[in-house]
Parts: sequence; C-alpha cells; structure tokens
Amino acid sequence: MPTIAPLVATGPQVEANVPAATEILSQGLKSWLTDFKATAEAAH
Repeated sequence: MPTIAPLVATGPQVEANVPAATEILSQGLKSWLTDFKATAEAAH
C-alpha cells in the first residue's frame, strides 16, 4: 500500500477528495492500532 504524506486538511479539502481523505484516515488508524496493541501486549 502506498504511503501518503502527512496531511492537515480542512473540511473543504477533505470534501474535495473523499477517497484520499479516507485513505489517510485509514492509514493513521491502522498505525495507531498497531502501536496500541504492541503497547498493551508489552504491559503483560
């Protein structure tokens, strides 16, 4: 999956390109979940 550069977007920018905004959000959530899981598993 290609990596999209970090993006700070406002409402109109997001609405202008919903698929790109959705992909950026998806990548961020996947990264957060991976980090969260690793942290939780390391605590046990």
